[in-house]
Amino acid sequence: MQERIFVALDLETTGLDANRDRIIEIGAVRFQGNQILDTFITFVNPQRAIPLRIQQITGIRDKDVANAPTIEQIIPELLAFVSQDVTALVAHNASFDMGFLQANGVEFHRPALDTFELASILLPGCSSYSLGALCAEEAIVLDEAHRALDDARATALLFMRLASRLADLPATTLAAIAEAGQSAGRITNWPPYLLFEDACRRATTLGHTLPASRPSNGHSAPAGSMDAPLAIEPAALIDAAFAPDGPLVQLLDQHLLDQDNVEQRRGYELRPGQIKMAQSVYQAFAQNEHWLVEAGTGTGKSLAYLLPAALYSMTTNQRVVVATNTIALQDQLLNKEVPTVTALAHRLLKLPPGKELRTILLKGRANYLCPRRLEQWRRGRLLSPVELKVLA
Repeated sequence: MQERIFVALDLETTGLDANRDRIIEIGAVRFQGNQILDTFITFVNPQRAIPLRIQQITGIRDKDVANAPTIEQIIPELLAFVSQDVTALVAHNASFDMGFLQANGVEFHRPALDTFELASILLPGCSSYSLGALCAEEAIVLDEAHRALDDARATALLFMRLASRLADLPATTLAAIAEAGQSAGRITNWPPYLLFEDACRRATTLGHTLPASRPSNGHSAPAGSMDAPLAIEPAALIDAAFAPDGPLVQLLDQHLLDQDNVEQRRGYELRPGQIKMAQSVYQAFAQNEHWLVEAGTGTGKSLAYLLPAALYSMTTNQRVVVATNTIALQDQLLNKEVPTVTALAHRLLKLPPGKELRTILLKGRANYLCPRRLEQWRRGRLLSPVELKVLA
């Protein structure tokens, strides 16, 4: 299948309002696949002074545009650059650039693909979706930000990276998005559907059968794949863990030493209630009993039930579920206590390489999609562009 030709476009303007402000620079990059074919760059005379703030951001001065052509003079050349063989335009925050061009009478009669929107689909979890942040994320060199040609080139390279990521999506995901886009994309004007359609067609042509889901990057283990249980005596290890010179004291000592908190190191005392609770928790696990405990502040409850739970799990090769009353406690256990328990287990058990205490966070049902209801929603209505983006 022949690669489509795209034109990445970027504008520098005197402000953000397409009806009042003016274009001062246009940059465009024509590309096909991963190859840049041609570039277009020109200053534009705005026929007014450039605000000082814009000069500081772009580095474009009034003298730079004084002898430049007006937008009316540039339009024919720009339209010629976006020739008939171009499938679509590409821009970052495309509505901004397209809005300015349309306000100046420029109509390409082609879809505009937004790398901001594509990145939000294909790079979920980024802290920022600005062009600069995404270029840093993808190791793309952006030589001079807020200059039209440099931004257009960076946008083209970002689009190439995003397009290549489509091949990593499961075949079922590509097919579902392509199907939804085919039925609603042209009607609701959601340009990205053509990329998913191409990727789905390419995967079919190459005979790729991709998995419908990917293994988790977390620390959980699939059912039936847990390691063999360890031949240890956890009850004795609990006593050893809380001993005056045991691994827990050593860990706390090292942590406080790293924090340069000498006074806290001197003030730490072992808590008999914590040791008794830990032994009782493990006994309840081992004897398959229900055990109810109420312990006051300062007992060290979290460690008193997490350590025996970890030792029991690793001894019997069984999962242990810890339910919390608040999200704050859930986060505290996962981010603070579990690392301590993991380090403690390693010191107690002298674990071999690859032997880990694996944990996973399971939220309440309200935090997860119901696949059946999602499928009913997808098939039961014509989706808007926003809904298609969420689905993708």
